Amino acid sequence: MEILNPKNGILPSEKSFRKRLATLCKDLTDQEMDEAIQSLINNSTTQLYPKSGIAAPVNLDTGKYIFFVHTGIAYSFVNNPRDKKLVVQKIWIKDDIIFNLNTFLHGTIPIEHTQMLEDGQLISISYTSLRIIINELPQLMSLLLHLQAEGHLACQHFMSLINLSVIEKVRDFVRRHPTLVTRINQEIIASHLGMSRTTLSKALTLYKSTNNGTTTPASRQQ
Repeated sequence: MEILNPKNGILPSEKSFRKRLATLCKDLTDQEMDEAIQSLINNSTTQLYPKSGIAAPVNLDTGKYIFFVHTGIAYSFVNNPRDKKLVVQKIWIKDDIIFNLNTFLHGTIPIEHTQMLEDGQLISISYTSLRIIINELPQLMSLLLHLQAEGHLACQHFMSLINLSVIEKVRDFVRRHPTLVTRINQEIIASHLGMSRTTLSKALTLYKSTNNGTTTPASRQQ
C-alpha cells in the first residue's frame, strides 16, 4: 500500500512518520534530512495489522523489517522455559519504532516475539531496503545511532525499576502510560513490571485511592 495518496495529499501516517524521522535525523543538514526522509518514505509501506489471537498468534517479522507504530499497541516478549510464562520486555505505543540493531547489522534471529495487542496501522521498511539507502546516504547512520541511544535509555529506565516497590513501579507505569491499564490485558502489564496480575490489581487499587491516582485528562492520555 502506498503511503502517499495522490488524491488526498499526505496521509496522517506519513505526516506522523516524517515528524518522527526528523527527530532522529536532527544531526543532518536540512537538505540531507529532506533527502534521507524522502528515501525512507519512498521505500516504506503502510499496513493494518490485526490484534494477535491466542489460537492463531501472528508475529511481526522484526527479523526482516523495521516498524513504525502509527496507531495501535504491540509488545515484545520471550518465553520463560522454566515456568512457560511470558516475559514481556517492551510495550510499543504510538510513534515508537520497533528496531533490532543486532539483527540489522549481523542478521541474527530475534529471540523475542513481537505481536499486536490491539489493531493498528504500522509503517514498515525492509532491512534490505534500509541497507541500500544507508549505502547511498551514509549520513543516515546517525538515525540508527539515535535509535540505539533511545533503546539504551529505555533499557536503563526498565532496569531502574527493579529496586522499586510494587506501588512505585505501578505509579511510574501509569504516569507514563495513563490509558494502557484499561486498553490491554493486565497480564501483559504485570509481566512487564515483574509481578503477578493479582499484585498488580491490588497496587492499582491502592494507587487510585491516593491523590496521585487521580484520573488524567483525556487530552493528555496516550
